[in-house]
Amino acid sequence: MPLLDALWRVDVPFDARRFLEVPAPLRAGARAELTSWVAETIETLRANAAWTESPGELALRLEGQARLLSSDALAAFLYCPRGLPADALVEVFVGASEASELADVPVENSVALPQRTSEVTSATLGIGRAIAAVTAMPDGALVGQLRYQFLSRGVLVEVCATSADLSALGAGMPRFEELASGIVVEIEGASAA
Repeated sequence: MPLLDALWRVDVPFDARRFLEVPAPLRAGARAELTSWVAETIETLRANAAWTESPGELALRLEGQARLLSSDALAAFLYCPRGLPADALVEVFVGASEASELADVPVENSVALPQRTSEVTSATLGIGRAIAAVTAMPDGALVGQLRYQFLSRGVLVEVCATSADLSALGAGMPRFEELASGIVVEIEGASAA
């Protein structure tokens, strides 16, 4: 996705009780900083009551989850409604688009199983689409993905939530849609409409 120029301001409000933001420098490969962040996070947040592994295993899982997040995302989160580790990985991508409407933006169809598309609405971004898909991995595991896409004033906003726990992904759907539809994109210096 082409980058936005400096005239645009993007705000991604999120519920810190459910979404743990992973700062961009940590997603860019700063291993020592990531390890330190994981240790601090484990001290601060509670583990999921169902987690039975050692604290060391929790640290490894959390670090592995954070490493899966794209350094190209404007924002990235671990979705932790029940505590650590995350139930889903959530990434926000924002970029310039020459499309005049969302229908002109192709839907990637790289999944092995059927996908479902539905309409979603954002007070700040207008009408968008939600794409639910499940991919069968070579080892037989299933990975689900929910993508929310909006096109507003030449800016394409995409929020991707991914998880191997399909029930957690389904249960989180209202929260992911809330996150996606709350994103604000505006030109610097312009007041919100």
